[in-house]
Amino acid sequence: MDSAERASPPAPVPGVLSPALDAIETDRDLRVDLRFDIGPTAHIAQQHGIEFVAGRAGILPDPGLAPSESPPLTRFSGSTITYRPLQAFDITLGGRVQQDVQPSGSVPSEVLTHSLALGSTPHPDTRIEFRARHEDQVRESIPATDTQAVGLNLVQRLPGTALRLTLAPEVGVADTTSPIGADASDTARLATQVAWDISPVATWSLGSQFEAAQSETLATERQRLTSGVQFRPAADFRLALTTEYGETRRGGVGSGAPEPQDPERDLRLRLSPSMSLGSDVTARMDIDFGLRDSSQAGAWSEGGGAISFSIGGRF
Repeated sequence: MDSAERASPPAPVPGVLSPALDAIETDRDLRVDLRFDIGPTAHIAQQHGIEFVAGRAGILPDPGLAPSESPPLTRFSGSTITYRPLQAFDITLGGRVQQDVQPSGSVPSEVLTHSLALGSTPHPDTRIEFRARHEDQVRESIPATDTQAVGLNLVQRLPGTALRLTLAPEVGVADTTSPIGADASDTARLATQVAWDISPVATWSLGSQFEAAQSETLATERQRLTSGVQFRPAADFRLALTTEYGETRRGGVGSGAPEPQDPERDLRLRLSPSMSLGSDVTARMDIDFGLRDSSQAGAWSEGGGAISFSIGGRF
């Protein structure tokens, strides 16, 4: 993958259900992507960055922090090494650390992730990848969560057409340990996408994602629909526009569980221009704006916004 693709912010990690409607009121994100080629069969990719958060307004606050203690800074760093012993087969090992940092310098939350991906490209129109991931999330004074997940990713160009179909199922188990006991929840995710190369300078895509997590006491379901178009009016410039709609439903498990509430909904719009600065450097900006609705608010309201800037290089 070249630096133009590496420069984009990472997608949500498959199998992880992040807090619903955790809207960022003011967010600035800076990241650097680097790729180092080690001969013709291997390369190392690195991503380092920081996220400045001025305030968060979510329906469900972080149980480990008081409302006024939202971390103003998140720093993250990750590396992957990819080795291709055969032309149609590759192996990727990855590691990532993400930390929330308080003004005092303390780290109330840390996430460590290790991953393995085995990929194969048996045909120029077909890509198959098996993924395994282990993640540890540790927070001060509250339960720690250990997540293990496996998944499959299939990308297939339909013969005789300009359509590409992506299918990505994943299942996992999240174990939560606290001083009063342990709890486990099963997680499942299914993401699909179809992309249509309308012309040499334009691509349209439509995707959906379903995520579910269930423990002995709580069940959560999330559904998302995305649609976007990408323009390439010049060889060194791209412009992408993406819309995303999501619904989150929560409910108790068992005969004594309360009635499920109306779903929490959010709508987001993202504008992403990117530009190649020479043959090996790419700069990209993402401007994100959102609306949200919940049973507590009773109406749509501003759901926060974010600006992300990244620069990627290949050496």
